[in-house]
Amino acid sequence: MLHLWARNDENAPSLNLDFLSGSLDSRITFTRGSQATLFDSTGALVYAKHNLALQSQTFQTTWSASDATVGADVTTAPDGSVTADKLIPTTATSTHYVFQSISSVVGITYTFSVYFKQGEYRYGRLERGNDGAGVFFDLQTGTVSGTNGAIVSSAITSVGSGWYRCSIVVVAATSSMFFVVVSGNNVANTGTFAGDGTSGIFIWGAQLNITAMEGGVTSSLSTYYPTVASA
Repeated sequence: MLHLWARNDENAPSLNLDFLSGSLDSRITFTRGSQATLFDSTGALVYAKHNLALQSQTFQTTWSASDATVGADVTTAPDGSVTADKLIPTTATSTHYVFQSISSVVGITYTFSVYFKQGEYRYGRLERGNDGAGVFFDLQTGTVSGTNGAIVSSAITSVGSGWYRCSIVVVAATSSMFFVVVSGNNVANTGTFAGDGTSGIFIWGAQLNITAMEGGVTSSLSTYYPTVASA
């Protein structure tokens, strides 16, 4: 424990670096440029908690759209803030989605998750880009409705108020993977359709985790970590 003492009061530190209390002074910040590993309290070597996706709650910024638009901050998100976006397909007959190209290591397993909520449309989809492998999620029944391509596993978990955290586990096929959020329509397992320019689904909280060595008390797979300009 390190105390820095104020000159005008010998009984009160101006900066108290008490690392055992569970929190630090708000003036203390931390960043790192690469993924870290650590030994957790069980002695297991694991990755530190992380999210490799940028701008995880603002799909209209770093994310690119294809035959879709994004309505920003249109409804209440799972954390209670009005920060959830709406993904709206255009009237073109095509697939409709937003995506982000995220550096990856070929052969490494990753978990990609996004929070979905039913809007005028019932189905959402997560994809591993480049080859179209992905999973459809039924946002009305809270179930996986269809899977195609090389998906290791998938899951959908209710978090309340109609929101579901949907995830897929995939093995990286290229060094720059396109993780895609596709706005489905009301027909199960159908990605190509014409929207009406106003209907869509709600999305929030994208996260990409390195799955290998995740687990134990440090796992970030079950916890969402928001990001802005950096992972």
